[in-house]
Amino acid sequence: MNGTRLGIIFALALVVAVTLGLAWRGGGPLPATASAPAENQGRATPWTHGLRLVVFTEEGCPWCKRFHEEVGRIYPNTEEGKAAPLWEVDIHAPRPAELRHVGEVIYTPTFVLIDERGKIVGRIEGYPGFDFFWLRLDELLKKVRARQAQTNETTKREAAGG
Repeated sequence: MNGTRLGIIFALALVVAVTLGLAWRGGGPLPATASAPAENQGRATPWTHGLRLVVFTEEGCPWCKRFHEEVGRIYPNTEEGKAAPLWEVDIHAPRPAELRHVGEVIYTPTFVLIDERGKIVGRIEGYPGFDFFWLRLDELLKKVRARQAQTNETTKREAAGG
């Protein structure tokens, strides 16, 4: 069975697990990742972090560990990682003020792509495996590029007086 088929089967199993409300627990400790921006004493703060991929994790999560082993180590060196740096947040720690608008996070890992204005582009709930993760992230980044193109087009029309 090739990797793509295996990835699709894994993704379908993940959807079934999420639908049934199964949480992923157990496993080893998570490796440390990029540091998070500072909190602001619980007050709401404007988004100043640019495009970010926020990953909500928890200690002992085997899928978080697998993500870190397969993707997390190389992510900062990829085009995606340079465009949308990873910000890891423990779901049991107090939520940074900049992320209060994300809403409830139940499954770990949950990835939330946030654009330059602080708006949520989309989520990936669970780690669907190496290939499927990159496919889903590419879909989210395409949404960002489409928004940017639309903004650029609006700016051009306004500058032209239209």
